[in-house]
Amino acid sequence: MKKILLTLLLLWPSLPLQASWDIFLPHKDPLAKEKELFKEGRYKEVITRLGPGQFQYYRGKNLARAYFYVGQSYEYTDHLGRALGLYELGVKLFPDDLRLVLALALLLHRAGLETNAKPLFKKILLAKPQNAEAHLGLAEINSNLGFLKRSAKRYQETLKSVPENADIWRHYAEVLFRLREFPQAKVAAKKSLSLNPDPKTEMDIAFIDRGEGKLGAAISLLNSPSITSQYGIKATRLKGLWLLEDKQVSQAISAARDVQKTSPNDPVAHWILAQAALSRGKTSKAIKELKSIQNSQKYSFVYKAAQALIAAL
Repeated sequence: MKKILLTLLLLWPSLPLQASWDIFLPHKDPLAKEKELFKEGRYKEVITRLGPGQFQYYRGKNLARAYFYVGQSYEYTDHLGRALGLYELGVKLFPDDLRLVLALALLLHRAGLETNAKPLFKKILLAKPQNAEAHLGLAEINSNLGFLKRSAKRYQETLKSVPENADIWRHYAEVLFRLREFPQAKVAAKKSLSLNPDPKTEMDIAFIDRGEGKLGAAISLLNSPSITSQYGIKATRLKGLWLLEDKQVSQAISAARDVQKTSPNDPVAHWILAQAALSRGKTSKAIKELKSIQNSQKYSFVYKAAQALIAAL
């Protein structure tokens, strides 16, 4: 220690004034400016400052940070190919830098490359078992691949860390709905709705009610102002179909007529009216409605169903 101090004292006169004081100051962040620009959302400036040839001036953790800042900046400016290339190179050089690994996993997942993203999310969880973004990534991947029970478990883990996120509660409810776990799905959907009043979540609850066989409650929700405002004629079509399903034929006809006020040749309205006519034994009237679908909507699913029904009649 005495030798080090002696060396510094001998060098002191030969050092510039600022440099001599810098010896005793905390080490400056070489990426301080880039970090500031990144936080301010000035991504093009980050890319310019860390352009070709600039990475050679950084080592270790600072080089990993440079890859991250530029990769993110490319991603936020919709240059996804460049971002992907930087993340892949960064992870190759720094395989234990979890920030780079997560950025690569999220971009691969966003691009639909689920088999590439999945092991990266799992790698993150080996190091950070409570990482919400990795759990969420796996929840979404498993949902997309049809592994619904695995997806539900991952959503549960995610929500332990972010219990106030309405979107995650809603997506969890949708997975539970697909699992036909209707009571649990409704709890999750209502939690989402309590955090963020959203007509889409109300519509989810209507479908859950229908799944439970509670058509009356489901139809009542379709009449709510928020749903009618958000979905308009789509909600009216759906109401007509559910009224028909619930054997409320007169109300179903009324809903179909409401649809036709906006869309006179609406195929779903014709389908509802045809089914209503059949339920009342009016076959010729039903065929007339079905033929209207044939004339107005050649390639829709409703048109194909109408053709099959006409042939059966």
